[in-house]
Parts: sequence; C-alpha cells; structure tokens
Amino acid sequence: MSAEDDHNYWLRREQAAVSAPKEIDVHRYHDALGLMYPRCWATSENGEYESFMLDEMYCGRVTEIFARIGGCYYRLRDYSHLNHAQIMTHVKEELAQKQK
Repeated sequence: MSAEDDHNYWLRREQAAVSAPKEIDVHRYHDALGLMYPRCWATSENGEYESFMLDEMYCGRVTEIFARIGGCYYRLRDYSHLNHAQIMTHVKEELAQKQK
C-alpha cells in the first residue's frame, strides 16, 4: 500500500464517521459536558444556542459534537475545525429537512 493509498483510506474513514444531528435528552447532553473539558464551548449572546465538542477525536479529525437550541439537545459527529455558527447551521438544516 502506498502512502497515497493510506492517506485516501483515512480520508474515507473520516468521511464515513461524520453523522447527522440526532436529538438526545438533557441528561445525555450534560453527561457529555461533564465527561472531559469541552473543546470550543460556545453560546449565543442571548443564550438560546450552545455547542461544544469533545476534545478526543472519534476518527482522524472527526469528533462528537453536542448542541442545544432552546430546550432541545443534539449530538452529531463532524470535523473538529467547525465553529459554533457552522455547527448551528448543520443542526438547523437537519431540523428543516425533518419538518418537510
């Protein structure tokens, strides 16, 4: 296996590890928040939106991400370079798809 094949293999593994937002309960959200120091913990100015990610990677650069919109909580797997606004966009897009 060449270095390029190896690199492409891991890129495919990362892509396969990404998962859409799924609603979770408040307990699972807070359990994750207390699991380890959160990475990129952010909230909106009015406190309506919140997100954080685990510092441990799931696969390559993909990690578990948690988000809150009002009183609803979500878990997804995505790239660790996403910022709060990008995470919220992913969650809102998924919600919009489910409402169609």
